Amino acid sequence: MNKTFSLTLKFTLGLAVYGGLTSCGGGGSSGSTSPSVQSVVPAPIPTPVTSSAPTISSSTQAKVMEGETGSFYTLEASDPDGDPITLVLIDSVDAQAFTFDAATGVLAPRESLDFETPADSNEDNVYNLSFDVSDDLGQTTRFALEVSAGDIRDAFQFGLDPTALPSENFELIDWRLDFPLNEDGELTGLQDAPSERELDAGFTDPLYFRTGADGGLVMRAPVIGATTSENARFTRTEFREMLRRGDTSINTNTNSTTERPNLNNWAFSSQPQDAQDEAGGVDGTLRVTMSVNAVTTTGQDNQIGRTIIGQIHARNDEPIRLYYRKLPGNTHGSIYACHEIRDGDDITFDIIGSIEDNQPNPANGFLLGEIFTYEIVARGNFIDVFITQNGVVVGQTTIDQTDSGYNIAGDYMYFKAGNYHVNNTADVDEFAEVTLYELENSHEGYDF
Repeated sequence: MNKTFSLTLKFTLGLAVYGGLTSCGGGGSSGSTSPSVQSVVPAPIPTPVTSSAPTISSSTQAKVMEGETGSFYTLEASDPDGDPITLVLIDSVDAQAFTFDAATGVLAPRESLDFETPADSNEDNVYNLSFDVSDDLGQTTRFALEVSAGDIRDAFQFGLDPTALPSENFELIDWRLDFPLNEDGELTGLQDAPSERELDAGFTDPLYFRTGADGGLVMRAPVIGATTSENARFTRTEFREMLRRGDTSINTNTNSTTERPNLNNWAFSSQPQDAQDEAGGVDGTLRVTMSVNAVTTTGQDNQIGRTIIGQIHARNDEPIRLYYRKLPGNTHGSIYACHEIRDGDDITFDIIGSIEDNQPNPANGFLLGEIFTYEIVARGNFIDVFITQNGVVVGQTTIDQTDSGYNIAGDYMYFKAGNYHVNNTADVDEFAEVTLYELENSHEGYDF
């Protein structure tokens, strides 16, 4: 008896289905069995965990004055994913001069720095620090911070005598003083302006114009006081350049209605030659080494914390006003210049920081009490401003006044320096104060 076997293989939807084995013949029974269909589900692929690196919002520059020991900088960082972060100051020669609180991000000198004996690796008083900011998932951001050490001038470093009168430390015969007191010594009405002769003879005031403990010339201006004219809005303790040097036969401004220069004032070399010939000098440089000791913390937003420290003044306008401004929430102050178009509007030139009422802390600016030097250099249609510290230029700008209207015969110029306090809305017990350590003015054709 022959038996026939058949094997049937079926594929349905990718799954193999096996048929049963069939037998033909007598005597025995036959049947078929189909196993149940099964599918294999692949294991899920894990979703990768993503993490963003921490970010740092602090400035990349900071400054600390020699002699200071307290905190001066805070490293502020955050993680975009909200993860906890860890702050680490990387060890180095420069880092060993500081302590760092990883919990708060606060940086402070380990010991007070000595500007004359730098402790940084290349002894240039700039400390280069590096930080690692990491989150819990291992994402790390490397952050570099440059810390500059500032120089605190010691008494007698400028050759000034703390026991001397202002005129004994400075040559004041070519300056008049705009002053906040009237002739009765009161802070009201019109000023009693000490002339160049009075300054040269030893004028001083125990509060507003005096020799400081380090020999510097302290010039304070209150919020409210006597002014230079009935229309003036702000007080000042400010020098007005007087090239006549006490010769009162020469008028302060002009001798005629032509508004041309006279021997008490100077002209730009861009003005006509006859105006230059009539002037006491041509072009010029004003160089002042100083510190700003105090500014206001109250008042209108656009007036808070500002004072004018240097000017070129024309008959009615100012080719340049140089400002120092420190806002109450900032540790450092900015320096900016305003250029006034003749009979027109101002143009602002930011030099260090900015004019803005809400500007962030200008870490490369100047602390109250910190000494710096500015130079205003006038050459024809150009005015250059240089801000230096310890012989290094830290800020500068150039004003092109070709189209500003000053290249005419009918105008004259003079420098101003000191403290023109342009805030009359602050609390009356506030004031602005500066200290001068060097005061130099020069012009072509002016031999002093």
